[in-house]
Amino acid sequence: MGDKWYRGRVLVVPTDGGLTAVNYVDLDQYLYSVVGGEMGSRFPMEALRAQAIAARTYALYQRQTSANDIFDVGDTTQWQYYDGLDLETAETRAAVDSTQDIVLTYDNQIINAVFSACSGGHTQNSEDVWTSALPYLRGVKDYDLTVTQALESCQWTMNISAQKLKQAVPNIGSIRGYTAEPSANGKIAQIKFVGTTGDRTLTGNQLREALGLRGIPSQIAVTQTQPVASTGNPPVMPSEFRFSGGGYGHGIGLSQWGAFGMAQLGQNYAQILLHYYTGVKLAKLEVN
Repeated sequence: MGDKWYRGRVLVVPTDGGLTAVNYVDLDQYLYSVVGGEMGSRFPMEALRAQAIAARTYALYQRQTSANDIFDVGDTTQWQYYDGLDLETAETRAAVDSTQDIVLTYDNQIINAVFSACSGGHTQNSEDVWTSALPYLRGVKDYDLTVTQALESCQWTMNISAQKLKQAVPNIGSIRGYTAEPSANGKIAQIKFVGTTGDRTLTGNQLREALGLRGIPSQIAVTQTQPVASTGNPPVMPSEFRFSGGGYGHGIGLSQWGAFGMAQLGQNYAQILLHYYTGVKLAKLEVN
């Protein structure tokens, strides 16, 4: 498809937007590419094995809860990244094959095994980012900042102009200020922007997505435009917002760089997964 090669078969389906190519592929052969796209062979084998199990569990959960009439999962990071044979390596195939049929369960049900690149020291409770409190998606200590290669992407600062923020948070006029509510883990749980014509409240994750931030911010600083003396001392308006925080992505569930750090410390895939997913069990999938 295009300039990419894929395992399995392809069905081309007419849809409203044109044509959709659906790849019918064996689950583990699909995972060869997903593990390569989500981690890559530079990660320790125990981290790759943990990723293989999380990705297998995630795909099966999506298939039974969110699949549509055309496909079970998409191929972008909105689901989990899949790009065919180009992402496979001997290491990713070994990670998948050595964990064949292993999935994560809670109360005998396959879990929504979400993951992100890193959290900046502590993962998030699911309800602090989304809406539902899931017992197996609890915030825990992350080991991402023990990995030298992760520090640059997992600790960040981004400057956003007031104009760009106004476009991302529309219908409230020029933004005069904000009030933020932190989560138990120090990230912004909710933020209320106060504008010249109205107010609007966003969750920390909605803010991340609206502005294209690396992760959910924990701190905001404001640079203000000084008033012009001849205009009669108008209110001082922010000209730029500086967002800073730790983490890359939503910060829930398995931390990929944290898995790297735990593997470096000698932990195996089971120890990694049982740390990042609270109260779960590793089970063998049986298909009738």
